Amino acid sequence: MVTFNRSTTNLKQTLSTPTHQTDDIIDINTETSKKTDELTILNESIHISIPLSSSLSITQRFYEFYNAPITKFWYNAIFYLLFLFLFTYMVLVRTPLRPSIAEYIVTIYLATSAIDTAREICTSSSPRFRRRLILYFSDFVHICDSLAILVYGIGFLLRFRSSTLYIARLLYCLDVSYWWIHLLTYISVHKSVGPYIHIAAQNLIDLFNFIIIILVVMVSFGVSRQAIKYPNELCDDYNSGTLSNDYTHCRLSDENDLRKTSIINNDVSVDFVLENKNVDNQSIEMVTFNRSTTNLKQTLSTPTHQTDDIIDINTETSKKTDELTILNESIHISIPLSSSLSITQRFYEFYNAPITKFWYNAIFYLLFLFLFTYMVLVRTPLRPSIAEYIVTIYLATSAIDTAREICTSSSPRFRRRLILYFSDFVHICDSLAILVYGIGFLLRFRSSTLYIARLLYCLDVSYWWIHLLTYISVHKSVGPYIHIAAQNLIDLFNFIIIILVVMVSFGVSRQAIKYPNELWSWRSVSACFGGFIAFSNLSLQYNTVGTYQLIKLQVTPSK
Repeated sequence: MVTFNRSTTNLKQTLSTPTHQTDDIIDINTETSKKTDELTILNESIHISIPLSSSLSITQRFYEFYNAPITKFWYNAIFYLLFLFLFTYMVLVRTPLRPSIAEYIVTIYLATSAIDTAREICTSSSPRFRRRLILYFSDFVHICDSLAILVYGIGFLLRFRSSTLYIARLLYCLDVSYWWIHLLTYISVHKSVGPYIHIAAQNLIDLFNFIIIILVVMVSFGVSRQAIKYPNELCDDYNSGTLSNDYTHCRLSDENDLRKTSIINNDVSVDFVLENKNVDNQSIEMVTFNRSTTNLKQTLSTPTHQTDDIIDINTETSKKTDELTILNESIHISIPLSSSLSITQRFYEFYNAPITKFWYNAIFYLLFLFLFTYMVLVRTPLRPSIAEYIVTIYLATSAIDTAREICTSSSPRFRRRLILYFSDFVHICDSLAILVYGIGFLLRFRSSTLYIARLLYCLDVSYWWIHLLTYISVHKSVGPYIHIAAQNLIDLFNFIIIILVVMVSFGVSRQAIKYPNELWSWRSVSACFGGFIAFSNLSLQYNTVGTYQLIKLQVTPSK
């Protein structure tokens, strides 16, 4: 192997000198020989493969063969298969009190994998160790491999005690499942199977995003179903499988706002929020800077050594300062924290950052959601519980915030403010959900209407679980799928209207012909849809007799 690595060696002498070795391998035509002068000016890395001759010793030949990429791949794949078969055999048979030979071999294999992982991190090109860890674990496969090795290590430590031997065996069983799936990384190099593996992996990512959406919807209706079906449950009656048996929205800016962002010196970002308000030239003297007042003209036009160190304003920006002064602007300048800021100012800036606001809103919303779910799953007492008071306070503050948002709107007329606010469908649903909860909270103080209040709570908690999707929609992967699903639901609703009209048209005729002597009742109206819904009057009762589970089908005939 001859390597010219980033050098300017004369290729004319290498490629044109006639020797009996190069003539056997490289056939250079006349065009190539004419272009050797052009190749000499290139700083390239050229690898010329020369076959092994008698000049190479047996050790060198073995070294070249051993370090070939195809050889490394195959012996890694073969040893991985042996490890996998031993691991499979180890978990399929009974786990003894003392480790077997197969278990020791599997442990040594995974220990060497852990050592190789540490070697790869330590030999990284990054000078900082923290940066090396970030680069290594940026690959999802590396994260899974490290977790699988860690799980096996925990299981290996637990297997020496008889009390934790079964837990160790469970960890082994979970671990071997991952290592079998990890075999796909070796199969993916195949030219036929590899593309299908990558397509399947991408589809699994998309499927996982849809599963998140489906899970939220399932939980929303599952909580309501469980709460309505079992209204007298106590907290002690619940186990880990109760819910499983039933199978942020952060508006960082208004869409009407015009935002312009410029990055200056890679440290300072200036955001201009331009509103539809025109004022005089003299009135724009102040700029919002950490809720302090600073002269805008002095900040943007006066050259000082402090502003020159932070903001590099080109000539075009300086010419446009007069144009900017005719707008009523709110300028937010984000500057890295320095020693000049006090602890109070730092805490204030951190608290008012958009990402911080989003996360504490999301966290408190989850706490409210869990409390609301707990409140409807257990029996509703005659007097409100602490959880119910907390949920009521949360929704009351949401109602106050809704009123604040309406009152602080830019429109001068109150009616116009209401129209603008309720033009968003989410705002309508939020307001109705708060109103439904308020009605339920008023009805719950009387024993005669306590059950109605509980039903309103159950309906309300379903909406708030679905409302969780507005927080998840900000995620870069799941968010687009939520918007796609919402658009598809709108289209599906339009199709349902068409199907409903067709069902009513034929259902009315069918009911009228089949039962000509019926009197008016709502059952006759519901029967118009019965012929189009499969098994509409079919109910299942499950009875257990001995070891066999019998299914009784009770069909209620239509009158």
